[in-house]
Amino acid sequence: MTPPVRHRYNRDDTQPSSRGLWGSIMSDARPAPLSSLFAARDQTSLDEAWAVFLTEYSALIMRVARHLGGDDDAVHDRYAFALDQLWRPGSTASSRC
Repeated sequence: MTPPVRHRYNRDDTQPSSRGLWGSIMSDARPAPLSSLFAARDQTSLDEAWAVFLTEYSALIMRVARHLGGDDDAVHDRYAFALDQLWRPGSTASSRC
């Protein structure tokens, strides 16, 4: 018996690609909220970029925290820990200023 043929597809999953599931190597383009965080040069622009980042990704971070289980306190602790680690002094984004 021959094994099934596996096609590799590009990002939009419509055309087979010889380079694998993601087509070419993943793009270097960052989502706008991340670009703003990395481009911030002063505390005011960093604070504004952080607010935009939270608006965009806060719900996703909370869903991940919930997915890992536990009661509401554990979920909120996990969410707060994740945000703290992203914002802590010395992290890539917060140390740019």
